[in-house]
Amino acid sequence: FTVPRFYDSDTLKNYEIGWKTQWFDHRLQFNGAVYDEEWSNVQLQIYDAVLYGNAGFTVNGPNYRVRGVEGNVVFRITDQLTLNSSFAWNRSAQVNQPSLVANGTTISLFPTRGIGSPLANAPPFQGNLRLRYEVPMFDYVWHLQAGAQHTDHSYADVINLGTIAPPDYELAPYTTYDAAAGVARDAWSAEFFAENLTDTRAQLFISSASFQTLTTTNRPRVMGIRFSYKFGGKTAQ
Repeated sequence: FTVPRFYDSDTLKNYEIGWKTQWFDHRLQFNGAVYDEEWSNVQLQIYDAVLYGNAGFTVNGPNYRVRGVEGNVVFRITDQLTLNSSFAWNRSAQVNQPSLVANGTTISLFPTRGIGSPLANAPPFQGNLRLRYEVPMFDYVWHLQAGAQHTDHSYADVINLGTIAPPDYELAPYTTYDAAAGVARDAWSAEFFAENLTDTRAQLFISSASFQTLTTTNRPRVMGIRFSYKFGGKTAQ
């Protein structure tokens, strides 16, 4: 094996069956899909000083398969109360392990976690839920809204050696919450909002590529007021 000078395009084959449905006199809408994705010739950035010396390069690595289901729900519970939700369950797995045999010892060419290991930034579950209450009163439309979002654990990279993402760089699961209250009339609207109410510090990415461990986090708690006015059908904020 020699370090390649070039690398090829990757290939993704997606097999999917979806549905769009409405129930209870169109008050409940449930859409979704199940899918099987086959990702071949995945492009990897490699830095492994033991195998390849003090140089990094890009190469076509192992293949992966992703199987999952996703859905979206809109439920008009009452004339004033609406529930919205979307979700996805995924199982990603490495399906082969390119390697060579040297002196009777099998050596993996690429420092991934091996067959069956997941893709990077591929949590097994992601979902959100939002409730919105709207009521007209005194020529105004008032609303209250609350929401939650959850992301399961994942890994920062498929590589588990070197300085990109060591094996303990697992991104922890997290949940955030939002809320809003507002009023609208004719062409204008105003809303008080709060995002990330619990001030959760989610780990979005971890890397040691610069020889220092750096963690990318989400935005802290944010609170504010939005005001908008429509001019000729367009909204300015």
